[in-house]
Amino acid sequence: MDILGKTVAITGGAGGIGIALAKRFKAEGAAGVIIADLDAAVDFWFLDGFAPSRNNTMWQASLYRKMFARSRPGAGVATYSAAGQVRRDLEGAGFSTQKRPGFAGKKEMLEAKGPGHWQAASHELSTVTIIGAGLAGLYCSEALQRRGLTPQIIDSGSGASQIPQLAVKPQLAVRTEARYRYSLMAFHYMKSSPGYHHSGLQWFARNDDEKTRLQKIADQFPDSIMCSRQDGTIDVAEAGWLSYKTLLSMLAAPITNDDIQGLTATADGWHLTGRDTDYMTKQVILATGANRQLLPPEIQVRAIHGQAVSIHTSDVKQIMNGDVSVLPTVAGRSVVSGTYARRDSLDADPDDTKTLLKSAKRLVSFDTGEIEIHTGVRAVSRDRLPVLGAAPAWEKLSDARRLSDVNEHINGLYYCTAFGSRGATHARLSAEHLVAKMFYEPAALDLKQQQMLSPARFYLRDRAD
Repeated sequence: MDILGKTVAITGGAGGIGIALAKRFKAEGAAGVIIADLDAAVDFWFLDGFAPSRNNTMWQASLYRKMFARSRPGAGVATYSAAGQVRRDLEGAGFSTQKRPGFAGKKEMLEAKGPGHWQAASHELSTVTIIGAGLAGLYCSEALQRRGLTPQIIDSGSGASQIPQLAVKPQLAVRTEARYRYSLMAFHYMKSSPGYHHSGLQWFARNDDEKTRLQKIADQFPDSIMCSRQDGTIDVAEAGWLSYKTLLSMLAAPITNDDIQGLTATADGWHLTGRDTDYMTKQVILATGANRQLLPPEIQVRAIHGQAVSIHTSDVKQIMNGDVSVLPTVAGRSVVSGTYARRDSLDADPDDTKTLLKSAKRLVSFDTGEIEIHTGVRAVSRDRLPVLGAAPAWEKLSDARRLSDVNEHINGLYYCTAFGSRGATHARLSAEHLVAKMFYEPAALDLKQQQMLSPARFYLRDRAD
């Protein structure tokens, strides 16, 4: 079977045979191999060879119908099984089948094919422009560069984080909602990021209620993720921190300094009106953070001022997390962060500085000598989740009743913004998901998570109210 360039889905992929097949298909040039949480247009399916009578809860007619719905034209199917029920159910779902000689002593096996002629997925990603050089923009650039495409990044010079250290930690809760699964996935994906430093994190509860909540959360996870210490604190063993400057230098991403003030769709793509010059591009990713002038009013994002200080420390090994976060000592200094104020000014607030230093003294010892102050403005959505995905065709949303109905989008326009204070944890996985979708690859996030982050969610919620 020809696997080169195709997306392959494997049922029973958690077992030894499935894992071995996944490795084999990837080595033979498969564009992607999917085992679970399927959101992709599949080119080829491989069904494990156990008899339907041995696993009748999986081998149901509904399985083949779902496969057919997720198949691209001309998609192929192969299975070691030659059972008549499998053949009839495949045909009932819309596939055509034929028996083939088996292998390894098996007399026969089944192959099937969906209607139409298979062609490789096509896309026009000759030029991609990312507006915004913060974490979201850089990670979008990283994801594109891994696929052989170097984007143009345009930034006004005010959006990128200037804080030397950014904490990477998951947002967790007792509940297993989609937002917390998303955060945990993003947290694990960050561990391979350029500029990431593993340190661990010690979490100090601010009161008895928080202590109880944190212990309940820790009890749900293996110790490698979260565990309770004898002193009542919580250890997040795999947590760490990110250096934006290191990330920027390692990606070697070219950045044009300009302030994009307008976007206009044209027959050839997008015309960008800048402060200094104009640009043409096929695709645009808005990773603008707190610069909201290019976002439509349907995307409800506000500016939140954040402040951090850099202090002299000597032996901070882990992130110390309480009312504020104190980052590990690097070159004799640690960053203290954790203020929030609803304003978009970059001016430092003396009261915020006092609050940071006072809270830090409860966690670590430090020299109150020279203090460096860092400020920034975060973009925060109404539900404190990122805005991620293709721009919906806003004028067509009047016919949509739910997020699953949003099927029409503005060609070549994408959002990757509003990460709030968790960009260091969430931006990389989000960017990988967005770029994978642009390349017609299997999605990094499941459908529920995609809808949770959809740019259209506020519009539909408000209309329902």
